[in-house]
Order: sequence, then C-alpha cells, then structure tokens
Amino acid sequence: MPKYQNESLKRGLSVLSTVADNAAPIGATEVANRTGLDYATTYRLLATLIDLGYIERSEADKRYSPSIGTLRLGYSYLRNNALYKAAIPIMRELLAKTGETVNLGCRHDTDMILLESCESDHLLGSRLNRSGRYPLHATASGKVMLAFAPNLPELLAQLSLDLFTEHTVTTISALSRDLERVRERGWALNDEEYVIGLRSVSAPIFGQHSELLAAIDISVPTVRFTTASLTQELAPLIVEYGRRISSSLGWQQK
Repeated sequence: MPKYQNESLKRGLSVLSTVADNAAPIGATEVANRTGLDYATTYRLLATLIDLGYIERSEADKRYSPSIGTLRLGYSYLRNNALYKAAIPIMRELLAKTGETVNLGCRHDTDMILLESCESDHLLGSRLNRSGRYPLHATASGKVMLAFAPNLPELLAQLSLDLFTEHTVTTISALSRDLERVRERGWALNDEEYVIGLRSVSAPIFGQHSELLAAIDISVPTVRFTTASLTQELAPLIVEYGRRISSSLGWQQK
C-alpha cells in the first residue's frame, strides 16, 4: 500500500463518487456492489456522508443522492480554477456571436465531464446535464480529448465503444482514423453519434506547457445545421475560440 494513504478515507470517497456519478438515486446494495465493499461498511459510510451533508436519503424509497454539500465542493473547485475563469467570458462571447450553446468539458478516466454550459436562447437547442458523464468516442469533445492525449493507446484499450445511435463509431480502427483527422484539422465532429438530432464541433484547450486541459464545443440541433454548414461556419470559430482560451492560460502556438 502506498505510504500515507488512508483506507477509510478511500472507501468513503469511493462511496461518495458512486452516489454522485449515478444518473438517478441509488440504493445501498447497489453502492456496495459497485464499490466492492460489504453492506455493513457501505451503510455506515453512507450514514456518515449524510451526517456530513454530502448525500441525502429519500425516506420514500431509501435511495441515496448527492446533496447541496457535494455541489458546494464543485463550486469551490470552479471558483479557484484558472481554466474556468479564463474560459467563461470567452464562451459567453462565442454564444453571443453564434446564438448556439457552448460547452466546456474535461476528461475524467474514460468519460467526458461537462464543467459548464452557456446555453442558447433558442426554443429548440442543446441542453446537457452539468457534471454529467458522456462517452469519449461518441462526443466531439471526447474525441478531442482522445486525439491529443499523450497516452492514447492506453486510453483506447480501456474504452467499451458502446453503440448509442446508428452513427456511433464502435471499432478501434474506425475511431483511430477519426482521431487522426481530428489531429490534422484541429477540431472534432459529432454527427448524431451520441444523440439523434444533435451535432457538435469541438476544439482543444491547452495550458502553458502545451498540456491538454479541456475541450470547448458548440452543440446544435440538426434542424438548424447540416453537417456541411456546421463544419464550414462553426468549426473555424471553435478552433479560434479554443486558441483564445489557451492563450489566456499562457499557451503559445508553435
């Protein structure tokens, strides 16, 4: 065991992450199954997290969900995050310029996490769940995070390549070809690969040392943008604004 690690803390955080990552309230038995902990330990940890204000339990069905305490931690991260501070004003400017939803996301393990969304005022627009998890291989931002990742072979080996729509890429060979195109042109396309009726383009955000930090994307409904109009009109913009955010973080284009 690595020096200084606290196993009790690790177990507690594992339980909290399992509750927070689930799309719906979750029962104690399922938490135990996912974390590999016995039921008694899981139940004690859940009770402790309730007392600390990080999760809550419904008295109706005895299922657990994140509480305001978890949200407070997330906001604390955003308030002190240089990426977030640099990106938001530029994202709002891009929203004003295009009238379309602009998203900021980063990779966590084999998923994309939505950090922030500047949403369109259109009645029919893109709406994504903040802090939701999305597949790398079926989203434009996910492809960006894969294409420019320094450990791409290891990441590809971990992906399940689940099928979401008839357009989803589900083989390593096809995905690898797609990622090569992303590196060549500097942006990625999602053409109804995750959700039918939704298209998006995304570009990378780099840090001071050219490290990949995040991705910015514009998401649009297919009724307003064809693939051609999306790539011709919005792809150049997403690259430009991605570079602007990168530059504000100290990145210098080589």
